[in-house]
Amino acid sequence: MYILIRNIFVLSLTVIFAGGISAGTAFAAGVIYVDCDATAGLNNGLSWDDAYTDLQDALNDPCLTSGDQIWVAGGVYIPTQVSDVNKEFRPVSGVAMYGGFPVGGDTFANRDPNQYETILSGDLGGGLESKYVIQTISANNQTLIDGFTISGGEQAIYSYQSEDTIANCIISDNSEDGVYSYTSSPSIVNCIIENNTFNGVYAIYSSAITVKNCIIRDNGLSGINDFDNGTPVVTNCWIYNNGDDGVYLYRPQTDPVLRNNTIVYNDGYGIYRYDVIGGVPEITNCILWGNLSPDLYLCNVTYSCVEDEALGNGTGNIFDYPEFTDPNNNDWHLKAGSPCIEAGDPSTNIEDGELDIDGEARVYNDRIDIGADEYVYHVSVVDKSTDINGDGIVDYRDFALQAAAWQSLQGAGTWNADCDINNDNVVNIDDLREVALDWLYITGDLDDDGIINYVDFAMFSSAWDSQDGELNYNSEYDFDGNGFINLDDMLVPVNRWL
Repeated sequence: MYILIRNIFVLSLTVIFAGGISAGTAFAAGVIYVDCDATAGLNNGLSWDDAYTDLQDALNDPCLTSGDQIWVAGGVYIPTQVSDVNKEFRPVSGVAMYGGFPVGGDTFANRDPNQYETILSGDLGGGLESKYVIQTISANNQTLIDGFTISGGEQAIYSYQSEDTIANCIISDNSEDGVYSYTSSPSIVNCIIENNTFNGVYAIYSSAITVKNCIIRDNGLSGINDFDNGTPVVTNCWIYNNGDDGVYLYRPQTDPVLRNNTIVYNDGYGIYRYDVIGGVPEITNCILWGNLSPDLYLCNVTYSCVEDEALGNGTGNIFDYPEFTDPNNNDWHLKAGSPCIEAGDPSTNIEDGELDIDGEARVYNDRIDIGADEYVYHVSVVDKSTDINGDGIVDYRDFALQAAAWQSLQGAGTWNADCDINNDNVVNIDDLREVALDWLYITGDLDDDGIINYVDFAMFSSAWDSQDGELNYNSEYDFDGNGFINLDDMLVPVNRWL
């Protein structure tokens, strides 16, 4: 009877949503709900009110199959209620697990892993810890672990002969490795991997790991240790302050790809290649700086920023300090004037939809930057609400955002509060009229003639180096609203010159 009820429920959902799912909304053939605080319901996983309270129950659900999803509300979940260190969470192949829902549940659109932390913990109490918090075995490439904090085990995630994806997770404070890949091809995307006693990522025996847009820091050994016939691809990552090498390569099977990474201030080498057997690393558009041992060992780089000029004999390398925003606080963004801006390989092959470490466009102007961060000047105070994307000009990009939210109501469907220009809780013709009236308005066009040129620069110069309260200070020229008119403000008209 239980299985029959669940199948009817899934069929009903399929019929309800047969008209299509809006972009960015997760939906599958069936959703199973987990909320450790849902103690008053039936605990059968059919709804938030009747959610399972134990994630293991959801993983063991007899109806769970490839293509389904498990939605997990914030809280702490452990693999076992008894002191068995060999118990782990074992995702079903093809199933997507999403954490980050509020206690009591909500829609997928209101999911927020940062606000509603969903912890999978291997801490069993009494000094015991799970050998693996999560183990995937022969999982296909539709298997997803998304939006969890995974900690307290020996290995946070053990991937065995799998192609799983690990996304938007914090993997921290495990007594051995963060991610352990054994003959697997996991994709690790938008994760923070930190404070693990051994390696951040450890891949062995012909693993083909892909690590993208991750922060890998403060691990006891290497940030990434690829050992024995691996084929790693590492792009758009910050790898810093690890206890040994940033990236360690032992006889890769084919040529590893390391592109657009910032690998700095590790206690070993930046990138260490054990010997010359195996594939030759392709290292380009990377920042290698401040590592305790030399930045490179048995590696060649191109279009990279390298501290030791003797190690950077390849094409397009530079050797000037990268000019980080705030290295004392581990802020490795490029600041204005960095030599890494517009200095990457002009022939770099960018993947479709590829973004930098902040989720911004990988190429901002004509040429890719060196490192994981693509420098983009941001106006901190946007003086036109119709400049919906905050890029300093009201144009087709803002119209596209408004079109995507057209006729939506507050909190529903494709609602985007930034598109509700007149704040009446609906995106409609009144908001579109405001965008039309400001069409092609340019932040920095001080005389409103539709172009930024010497006239605007002359006007701006009259307030140069002034601050709020001084006679020549003009708040209209203080684009970042900090009370000072300086180089940061000047970059607004400069970046949009003519």
